[in-house]
Amino acid sequence: MPDQTLGQLLTGLVPGLLLLVAGVGHLAAPRVLISDLRRQALLGETMVGPTAFALPVAEMGAGVGAVIAVAGRLPTSAATLAHLVVTVLYVAFTGYAIVLLRRADDERVPCGCSPTGADVTGLVPLRAGVLAALALVAATTAPSLTGATGPELTVTWLAAATFVVLLWTAPSALETYRPYATIEEGAHVVHR
Repeated sequence: MPDQTLGQLLTGLVPGLLLLVAGVGHLAAPRVLISDLRRQALLGETMVGPTAFALPVAEMGAGVGAVIAVAGRLPTSAATLAHLVVTVLYVAFTGYAIVLLRRADDERVPCGCSPTGADVTGLVPLRAGVLAALALVAATTAPSLTGATGPELTVTWLAAATFVVLLWTAPSALETYRPYATIEEGAHVVHR
């Protein structure tokens, strides 16, 4: 393994890859993102369209920057900046999700952060906050795959991909598992 441990490498890869996946998902389904932003009702109507355009671009740009940084293709100062941009996006989303969660009360409001339109829950700001912390660690340690061998690269990328899939689908997975839901609520969750 290069100088960094697998954990250090994942602090840079996972937040960046997850942003990249989110950006691609939002870009692929702009109407869903617009609908989610309208249902969240935190932005004025005039901000929904521009946000739905800018958000995927920012997510993909920051995600690509972080992945390139971990791949060792950026100077240390640029790699640090790339991870700081990822940190800022996650901090902003953490705050947004906290406000959204507080304003949602008992209403079902989409988080806009999962592939199936899961509702905002306490997991959403928690996940974003943890990802912000990981990205900040990456900004201070500048993890790099430079010097990694084939097996090391394979393990690192497979581990990162696994974490990204788990984190991206977590809100949806937890929403469908409601052990105390009534029959009507359970039917609503399953037949979305």
